[in-house]
Amino acid sequence: MNELNIVINKKESLEELRRLVNANNLMSFDETCNAYYHLTIVDDYSIGIACNDCGGDIEYIVSNNRYMYIGVGLHLVCVDILKKDICFDKNLNSAFCEFLSDSSRNYFVAICELDLCVYKNESILWKIGFRDMVVDYKLIDDQYIKVVSDRGEEILFSISDGSVS
Repeated sequence: MNELNIVINKKESLEELRRLVNANNLMSFDETCNAYYHLTIVDDYSIGIACNDCGGDIEYIVSNNRYMYIGVGLHLVCVDILKKDICFDKNLNSAFCEFLSDSSRNYFVAICELDLCVYKNESILWKIGFRDMVVDYKLIDDQYIKVVSDRGEEILFSISDGSVS
């Protein structure tokens, strides 16, 4: 597969999304939605997401042109680009912030306000929740995730299994 040209357009309403997207590819997550996204992933495949974005932006990351992870609000979606299929849509325990990935794009980390979720392919490897807010984080040597809480506590996790170093 060649380089992907992913296009995300914010729409005004759920009705507008319904006109653009096949019903099987439309995800309406929250009872009260304030954000409506139309994502064109490949020319003939698009999805729609209606949600409460919790004040954050939609973000995505792609693994070797196969799996696309999408995070917004309290939601995480994985799309199999080759099969043109939604692998999963997960409710998160806290608001999504950002994705991290190792340089070979094998591991994907969803950073949330109070959680970390690590995926490989379309499967979750491990996740952990925190009592304190995550205020800083970084990937170290493609092997570890350093997390700093709002109390200043620093924890170093193995990206492959979540063990604490």
